[in-house]
Amino acid sequence: MLPPAVGRTIGWLAAIMVGFMFTFNGIVMLVSPRTWFRLPSWLAGRGRITEQEYGTRNGSLQIRVLGFIFVAAVAYVLIDLFR
Repeated sequence: MLPPAVGRTIGWLAAIMVGFMFTFNGIVMLVSPRTWFRLPSWLAGRGRITEQEYGTRNGSLQIRVLGFIFVAAVAYVLIDLFR
């Protein structure tokens, strides 16, 4: 069993990594969905979303909205964390 300080440190590092990935992907999705589809799959975390499905104008809008939700969620958590 890990000491509490080590577990807390691992938890904070995991939270920072997830927050960074959400923020990075959200910003790239907002700025350019085409660029987001060209990122390596391990970095973009696309899952089963493909450019053929979401490369259209309507699909691009959906990707931008999802990017906004990612960035807004991280901002909300950070604001609440430092309040």
